[in-house]
Amino acid sequence: MSNKRVKGSITIHKEDTKNGAEPLGDATLAGAVYGLYAKDTILDPADDSVIYNKDDKVAELTTNSNATATANELYLGNYYLKELSPSTGYTLDDSSYEVELNYENQNVEVVTKSTTVKERVKSQAFQIIKVSSDDVGEAELLEGVEFTIKLKSDVEKYGSWENAPIAKNANAQTASKLITDSKGYAISERLPYRHIYCKGNKGRR
Repeated sequence: MSNKRVKGSITIHKEDTKNGAEPLGDATLAGAVYGLYAKDTILDPADDSVIYNKDDKVAELTTNSNATATANELYLGNYYLKELSPSTGYTLDDSSYEVELNYENQNVEVVTKSTTVKERVKSQAFQIIKVSSDDVGEAELLEGVEFTIKLKSDVEKYGSWENAPIAKNANAQTASKLITDSKGYAISERLPYRHIYCKGNKGRR
């Protein structure tokens, strides 16, 4: 008689902290690389020999287009996940995520566990100064000029500036219009990783 080893499977799901399964701006949740490590010594159940010592790297997982990654054929035991390199547009997550693969019962051949990690998109604000100049080169600072912000990729996707939606800010809310002050100056909210267009009532800048 022989016994069949119970195996383990760990799946990681990556999400944006503010927007869930949808990445913000031009960022992507695909392509993040995680290391899977043994939290404790992992033993072979057949003879109690050591398969992995504590903190040994067991596998590397890279998130796919669905922002998930899976490690299969694992020995039962305690593991943890750490991000090795972030996906485009996101900051590196320095947290550890513990996952336990414990024997369940004689009818479960594969113990499956999953964990969801929340990622913070890179973001920053930008500034503009609106001026008007005449033919002799004199410049005037313009107050009260409104600018709307849209994602460059959305303009290209929808085929025109008019059809593209207003961009979202780093909190996954519709970005506010910029309105210049008496010095022609305006500063945006923090905007997620992106290439943007900024269009005002005096023309695109």
